[in-house]
Amino acid sequence: MIATLYDVHGSLPALEAVLSELPPEATIIVGGDVAVGPFPQETVDRLRGLGEEERIAFLFEDVVKDTVVCGHTHMQFDRTIAGKRVVNSGSVGMSYDEPRGAYWTLDLEPRYTPYALDVGEWPFEWPALSREDAITLFESNAVGA
Repeated sequence: MIATLYDVHGSLPALEAVLSELPPEATIIVGGDVAVGPFPQETVDRLRGLGEEERIAFLFEDVVKDTVVCGHTHMQFDRTIAGKRVVNSGSVGMSYDEPRGAYWTLDLEPRYTPYALDVGEWPFEWPALSREDAITLFESNAVGA
C-alpha cells in the first residue's frame, strides 16, 4: 500500500489529518513543496520521523545505479538507503539549513557558499529572515492563528 503526499506546503495540521487516516503498513512518498508554509520546521521534523529507511527501501530495489540524486526539500543530505547513496543537493536560493547560504553539490560532494541576501523589490519579508523568525512569521499568518 502506497500513500503519495505532495505539496504539503508546511501545513502541519493538514499533514497530521492525512497521517491519521493512513494504515500503519502504508509506504509514504512525499514530493513537491514540503516546507514552504506556516509550519516549515515542524512539518519537516514530522516527516523525518516517518521516514525510517526500511519503509522506503523498496523504492530503491530496482535501481541499477549506485547513486540517486534528489531535491526539492531545501535541505542538504547524503545518506545510504537500501545500499544506494542518496544525495540531496539542498537549496541554492532558499535553504532551510543553517548557516544561511547556498547549499549545492560538486561531483556529488556537499558544498556551501555564503552570500548576502538582497531581496530588492521583493514584496515579502520572509526570504531575508532567520530560520526561527521565518517559522514565527509563518505560524502567525497560519489559518486559524
